[in-house]
Amino acid sequence: MLLLGIDVGSTTCKYVLADQEGRIIDKAYERHHTRQAQKVYEFLCRLEENFGLKPGRDKVFITGSGGGFIGELVGARFVQEVVAVSTAVERLHPDVRFVSEIGGEDMKAIFIKEKEGKRVRQVYMQNACAGGTGTFIEKCARKLGIDSERLREMGYEGYTLHKVSAKCGIFAEADVNTLIKAGVPVEEVMASLFEAVVYQNLSQLTKGNTPMPKVLLLGGPNLFFKGLQEAWRHHLRRLWKERGVGDFSKEDMERLVIVPENSLYYASLGCVFSAMEEEGGIYQGKERLRWWLEEG
Repeated sequence: MLLLGIDVGSTTCKYVLADQEGRIIDKAYERHHTRQAQKVYEFLCRLEENFGLKPGRDKVFITGSGGGFIGELVGARFVQEVVAVSTAVERLHPDVRFVSEIGGEDMKAIFIKEKEGKRVRQVYMQNACAGGTGTFIEKCARKLGIDSERLREMGYEGYTLHKVSAKCGIFAEADVNTLIKAGVPVEEVMASLFEAVVYQNLSQLTKGNTPMPKVLLLGGPNLFFKGLQEAWRHHLRRLWKERGVGDFSKEDMERLVIVPENSLYYASLGCVFSAMEEEGGIYQGKERLRWWLEEG
């Protein structure tokens, strides 16, 4: 029996295909360009042809903003996204106490605490505005003439920082425009943008709670953007010193704030781990999904 975890996000679709023991067989991360159902259908065609995904035998668990309706068409069991991510984190990183996940159009902060011998999750989300998300960062980079490859390597440490609002995408774009007109170097503008994103997370999204080590950074922006990782480590190091958590070196911060190899796939992995332990989600094939795409 194969286990398939699908994450249908606001800008991308991801899947992880695993065996019954949870060992990864295949995975993919692709933009859907607003055609979520079409991308999932393409995934299923590929998996049936290349890996023998079989209706009536294998299990599919699905999550993400677009997962509910699509899941019904293929027999998948739906898992709430925060539950899926938390399931993967607790299984793979039992010592993690705080998770930041930045997606294409939303952000999540997950606190994991011990209470009366049980692990308790406290979740805060921002999805009303795309400010501070991956789409927001990429849009500002395009305005600065920065391509995706260069954006990945742009740093945070050592640059002069300027005020950029990340609370509202419209205000942030106005701030970026002002900096461009003032002749501020693009490296400083991007460093300021990374500063704003992390500051927004730590000052607003955490609601005054202190993220405790270890910290896990998930999602495309946290994985792809070097400067964002540097900004996280800088601010958390300072915050932990101010609040008496510890006075850590830069080397310590590399160990305490981690970006895992499969950072993009934690929601999909959580679906796989849920499929290992829970009933339901028997794959019913892709025909109803194809019908909906063609006739629905």
